[in-house]
Amino acid sequence: MSDPIYTPDNSTPAYQLRWSLALFPRAELPPADAWLAPLKQATETDGVRVLECHRRAADVWQFLLSTLPTVAPSQIIRSVKGRLQHLLQAAHPKAFRRNFSLTSLGDANRAAVEQYVSDQLGHHRTADPRIEARLAQYQLEFPDVDLSRPVFSDHGPYVVNLHLVIVHAERWRDLAYAHGMQPVYQFGYYIGTFGEYDMDAVRRVTGAGE
Repeated sequence: MSDPIYTPDNSTPAYQLRWSLALFPRAELPPADAWLAPLKQATETDGVRVLECHRRAADVWQFLLSTLPTVAPSQIIRSVKGRLQHLLQAAHPKAFRRNFSLTSLGDANRAAVEQYVSDQLGHHRTADPRIEARLAQYQLEFPDVDLSRPVFSDHGPYVVNLHLVIVHAERWRDLAYAHGMQPVYQFGYYIGTFGEYDMDAVRRVTGAGE
C-alpha cells in the first residue's frame, strides 16, 4: 500500500465547527458568573471553546461551543463536563447526571446543505458533456440515510453532521485516479458542521436566555 499523499501534517484546514451541548445537573448549580471564565480557560487547552452558556431550567444547562478539527465529539463532552465538574467539585461532588445531548450546528441548516450538495453539477457546468456525464457517476445519493436522526450512546444522543470540501489545485474537474494518484488537490480542505438548526435560530433562542 502506498503512503498517503495528504496527511494532517501537510494539509492546512479551514474550518467552522460548532456544537450545542446540553448537560443535566443533579441539583441547582451556582450562577455561571462563578465558573464560566475558568471553564473557558480550561477547555481552550483541549481545543474546545465555550462561546455561550445558558440555563434552560433548574436541571438543564446548554453550551454553545466551537472546536478544532482534531477534537472528536466524545472529547467535547469530556472536556466541558469534566472541567466543569472539577471546578464545582468542592460543593457538588457529583454535579451532573450521566446523560447529555450533543448536536452539530452551522450557518446553514441540514436542508440547505443537502440542497447545495445535490445541485453541484448544475452549479459547475463544463463545455464537454462527456465530462459532465463522467462526474455524474460519482455523485452518490443515499435515500435511506437520515442525517437528522441521532446516534445514541449509553448516556445520550449525538447528531454529528460534517460538510467536507476539497478543491483541485488548479480547479480542474478531474479525479486523482486519472493522474496516477498524483497530488492534484490543494493541500487543505474546508470542514464545517451543520444540523437541523442554523446559527440564526440558535441566536434567537439564546438571546432570550440568561
